[in-house]
Amino acid sequence: MRNEYTVDRLLLKKWTMESRFRGVRLVLFILFCALFVMTLALSIFYIIASLNIYLTVCLMLCALICLYRAFITYPRFARRQYKRLSKTYGKDSWIRTIIFENDCLTVKEETAESRFDYSDILEIIEKDDSIHLRLKLYAYIRLYRTKFVDTTWDDCKTLILKKNPNVKCK
Repeated sequence: MRNEYTVDRLLLKKWTMESRFRGVRLVLFILFCALFVMTLALSIFYIIASLNIYLTVCLMLCALICLYRAFITYPRFARRQYKRLSKTYGKDSWIRTIIFENDCLTVKEETAESRFDYSDILEIIEKDDSIHLRLKLYAYIRLYRTKFVDTTWDDCKTLILKKNPNVKCK
């Protein structure tokens, strides 16, 4: 049983944007947006009131840093990550294969290979077309329902639950 799909720049960007608004990252996004609005409002007030010019410049600088952290950091991170991976693999897109073996899961991506025991899977999160297998240490394996090669998702799910009955399904 295996799940196989092509990873390219757009898919990597999509994954980065999906993880952008979860958990601590969502809290940081809201914090940076609030700081941006607050520092921008204070700097405009200081400009209108002709108060301390140095404090105004510092507030505007802080607003720009908050704007950068809230909106520009993650797209730049996705771009850098894609450039590194495409340089490592020597291709613009590559195939990721997740193989469901009897004793473990194997994730292959060009020259890289990782193995995970079925006991490492904590949770199965099913969305529209995508399936996330949450592993220990907050790692995820992404699968797509339509990308199974020689089987279906239901067969793989049955195998996972047979190998590890403690897996939670969402």
